[in-house]
Amino acid sequence: MWNAILQRFQGVSAALQAVELDLCNAVDLVRSLREYVAGLRDQFDNFETAAKNMSPTVSEEYRADTQRKRKRKSQADDSSEPECELSGRSRFRTSVFIRVIDRLVSELDRRYQSYNDVCENFGFLNRFHSISPQDLRSAARSLQQKYSSDLEEEFVEEAVHFRELVYKKVAYK
Repeated sequence: MWNAILQRFQGVSAALQAVELDLCNAVDLVRSLREYVAGLRDQFDNFETAAKNMSPTVSEEYRADTQRKRKRKSQADDSSEPECELSGRSRFRTSVFIRVIDRLVSELDRRYQSYNDVCENFGFLNRFHSISPQDLRSAARSLQQKYSSDLEEEFVEEAVHFRELVYKKVAYK
């Protein structure tokens, strides 16, 4: 499991550090990594089989299945229903494997949200050459309103003017 996850993380990490990567592609990379890791949640059987095939010392039984069962002292408010007994395999799957995958997905969700927020605010700057003047005004206005203490109202028209300046220079070359 860790080999599969770490190979993906290394590939995405290298791509995220590339100089030519734009912000919106970074969002897509983090989102795709999150979806990949979430998809591993249903792959427990495959990982377990691979681990058993890798090492001849791995037992077919889980230690919890071979140890004596511990009984909890009954409390006054306990129900008379018997406690649910999970097999060692089921206990490992739910308390370790799924917990690790869910934690990774949660962290990737947090990172995705951060990247996505930055992309929503500044992503239009990556599409500067292809965005229409109306869309540029709208995106620049939104950015100016969000950072009104740092950007003056003239920023919107300055952004459109700058786009035209850059666009004309590229067209003349």
